[in-house]
Amino acid sequence: MFIDPAVAGNVLYIGSCSGRLLALDAVDGTVEWSYDTAADSQPPGQFHGQFHLGAETLLVGTDSRGQGYVYAVARGDGEVRWKQGFARGVTTDMRVRDDGVFFASEVGDVVRLDAATGETVWHADGAAGLEGGARPLDPVLAEDQVIVPWRSGVVDAYAIDDGTRLWRRDLGVRLNAHPALVGETVMVGGLDGRVHRLGIRDGETTGPIDLGGVLYGDLVAAPGCVLALSARGGLSPDGGAAGPHVLSCLAPSLEEVRWQHQEVSEWGTFRPLVEGDLVVVGVEDRLLGLGLAEGEVRWELEVPGLPRGLALSGDRLYVGTQPGPVLAYPRPGMAPPEAPEAPDSSP
Repeated sequence: MFIDPAVAGNVLYIGSCSGRLLALDAVDGTVEWSYDTAADSQPPGQFHGQFHLGAETLLVGTDSRGQGYVYAVARGDGEVRWKQGFARGVTTDMRVRDDGVFFASEVGDVVRLDAATGETVWHADGAAGLEGGARPLDPVLAEDQVIVPWRSGVVDAYAIDDGTRLWRRDLGVRLNAHPALVGETVMVGGLDGRVHRLGIRDGETTGPIDLGGVLYGDLVAAPGCVLALSARGGLSPDGGAAGPHVLSCLAPSLEEVRWQHQEVSEWGTFRPLVEGDLVVVGVEDRLLGLGLAEGEVRWELEVPGLPRGLALSGDRLYVGTQPGPVLAYPRPGMAPPEAPEAPDSSP
């Protein structure tokens, strides 16, 4: 699995690369309900974008070589309230405001759906005019705009109410790290190793900072810090990221790097988890808890395989892994982080 588990009350929601959407009892790991996307597409849709949990439904997109879907699923019993198909599907996170669901599809559509019915409110062809088309990174909602970075290096802003494009900025470099909204700016990371900063009103750029190598994963806004993952060795011949691999805490102004932590292995958790004064990240067979203020290692936890998705809730740390199992550990610092408390659940 790639995406973070989502926890609400005593239920843990997960989406797997095998195409299954599951609700687990957060205490003992038993399956409360499941939905198999093989019923809708072949091959089954995979889950690469994060959930949005509403009061009664969860929203999530799937992608596939054929057609993927955006789903609204009842949290209580897994009933599909509505679904809408898109060519090649959707890998971006769902963004929700009032009655609107916003996302970008794999073929370059920027879309607003009605959250209650799934009907299209507006549709914009964001990839039109971009050389070779474009795949999207996650959109962000900023005031009355939805801002969509494209991997080609272009960043677009659209009006929330009708989808009119408000501005376009070409950064001239391929983008590879999902954006973070920081105050009146949106930040994106490129294959040039730089974090770029754009004003949300006009797309004007100020003060990129160069971390070397390539940026990957998600930029994460935290109190007094923007977290960024980078591979100092750039891209390897097989397309992977070559080490050393660095987690950097950047000043929100991008005027300085406040601290860095380096590992030999690639980060498995592409979206660092921030909880209070702690940052949780993972590499093969290991999770680390770092102090947000100074980057010092406060604890380490052995895990089987490559950790991908993370969630903290109450006294539990939930870990989704690349091999498949989802594990629940006592929250480090509250109990000794040794064996999993809950049975393994494999999507």
